[in-house]
Amino acid sequence: MPIMLRSDRCVLYGKDETELAKLGECPLDPGGYFVVKGNEKVIQIQEQLLNNRIIIEVDKKGNLVASVTCSAATLRTKSIIVMEKEKIYLQLNSFQTKVPIMVVMKAMGMQSDQEVVQMIGRDPRYSSLLLPSIE
Repeated sequence: MPIMLRSDRCVLYGKDETELAKLGECPLDPGGYFVVKGNEKVIQIQEQLLNNRIIIEVDKKGNLVASVTCSAATLRTKSIIVMEKEKIYLQLNSFQTKVPIMVVMKAMGMQSDQEVVQMIGRDPRYSSLLLPSIE
């Protein structure tokens, strides 16, 4: 059974530089790989974000970003809500530019700014976040 070099199951584990040198091992080798039939093998970890889950993070510019990748059998879309300079925008993989959130809400059939605020809720925290996007 292959054992990861320098893991707690490896014979090199806990050896100091002189002991490693006596064993013919480089003391600077950090380990973390396997030797199989004389060849080094590395396990590469690949991260894939979950589909249909909202992920909230801060981007490189310091903007708050909420994104979701929706997957169905034949279609996959990514929707991103960005708060940039206190204004909220929607970004879709089919658009090149960000769309102001108020334009999106009105395109969905809401007639007035007041109706948008009512749909989002009367909680002052939400209305204060939305206010710069209305102006």
